[in-house]
Amino acid sequence: MTNFIQPKMDIPFNSIKGVLAQHEKHFPEKIALYDLDQNKSISWGSLAKWANKIAYYLKKQGIKKGDKIALLADESVEKLIIWMGIWRLGAVVCPLNIEINTAHIGELLDTIKPKLTLWDTELKGHKIAKCIKGENKQFQTWSENIVGLAKNDDFFSSVARLCKAFEYLFIIS
Repeated sequence: MTNFIQPKMDIPFNSIKGVLAQHEKHFPEKIALYDLDQNKSISWGSLAKWANKIAYYLKKQGIKKGDKIALLADESVEKLIIWMGIWRLGAVVCPLNIEINTAHIGELLDTIKPKLTLWDTELKGHKIAKCIKGENKQFQTWSENIVGLAKNDDFFSSVARLCKAFEYLFIIS
């Protein structure tokens, strides 16, 4: 029997904080994520900023490193932006496939006991929305200009309002 030796990685490990900072510095205008269905994209510079904003917002809501956050959404740029923000804080994202059996989603939520559930407003009125218990927040469409939607209470608008006055003061360590 041969002893297994882990091969050296060509690319060394880097945290999401490091990856976002590096790509923001070197490729700020380059597209990081593109959604063909929505015909919408976000650059590395914007993704890094929004991940920081989301991390800061979640921290202000009492979410800590290691806390579980359920994420109920179809595949979209919004889902991935939120995902990066959750990881940026060091919390655990628990993405659930909204196409599976509604009762099973309820069971999964009961099992993981997320500190927060973030869900797409497109699910409003859907059976899945009835499975969501505890602290939760809906999110709608993301855009660079979301700050203008000050009266809206969805996740992205709440993040934008909180961070507007602290544009570069909310760096999460």
